[in-house]
Amino acid sequence: MNFKLNKKGIISFFPFVALAMLFWVSSIMTKKSTYSKDIFIEVKTGDDLIIMDTNLYVANVTLSGKGLDLVLVNSYPRKDPLKLKINEKNPEVSSETIIRQLQSEIPSNKIQIVKVLFPYKFIKLEKRLTKTIPIKFNGKISYKKMYGTKGPVVLEPDKTTISGPESWVKDINSWNTESVTYKDLITDVKEKINLEPPKHHKINITPDNVEIYIPVEEYTEKKVVLPVKISGNKNKDLLIVPSSITVSFLIGVSKYEFIDSTEFLASVYVNQDSILNGNYPVSIIKKPSNVTIQYIQPNYVDVYLKN
Repeated sequence: MNFKLNKKGIISFFPFVALAMLFWVSSIMTKKSTYSKDIFIEVKTGDDLIIMDTNLYVANVTLSGKGLDLVLVNSYPRKDPLKLKINEKNPEVSSETIIRQLQSEIPSNKIQIVKVLFPYKFIKLEKRLTKTIPIKFNGKISYKKMYGTKGPVVLEPDKTTISGPESWVKDINSWNTESVTYKDLITDVKEKINLEPPKHHKINITPDNVEIYIPVEEYTEKKVVLPVKISGNKNKDLLIVPSSITVSFLIGVSKYEFIDSTEFLASVYVNQDSILNGNYPVSIIKKPSNVTIQYIQPNYVDVYLKN
């Protein structure tokens, strides 16, 4: 069976289709609709305060509109966080505050915010404490044989400024460098090293690195002869044999000529109740901090009661 299309009939049908579409669009335009979406809220406060929890929150916003504004409702384009400022006296973020600020930013007065769900009503705040504290070297240093320190380790700067919640910062009295190890040194070290990073992002340190300087020099052997003294016993009729000892030590070449026997003290401890006429170990109870004792000869002496 053959069918023939009636072009005139089809063409005459188009106005009815267009009219139906127009009616449908018109009904949509006049129909009220709601739309919900999540937005980010960034809470801020003064420089003298710290928000203890996160400062970025999520709120669910329900918007309402009709007609052409329906397009605006469904495409409400908030991508940047809504910024709200609070203070110590009023740390509250209310739904009313969010609605008021959002409503002022919506591009059409025919769109209304009908509801905001925001569970974080009160934001925990704490006072900020800022103070300057010393930096401590946290590391190990070793030298090759016959080399050693020429002076103290120098950190520049030797202080850092710490800032954070008062309850955390008030008990922090120094800050360490990161753990570093220097082995078998024979020359000076001068380089940048980092400070230990804070364990919490609410704490800041400035600066967060320092320059370390480790002076190194060659060491050489030197010997001094020291008299041995008695401690722990006031009896003056005691005899020490031998009465002096030889101490061998390593010293930096730059200090060799400045170190002599007057900077050392050798002693044997003889208690009042000790049995005399015995053999006692010798101790070096005083020495310069920059020397390394190699040996004491002899390291034991005899103590007798004089007849």
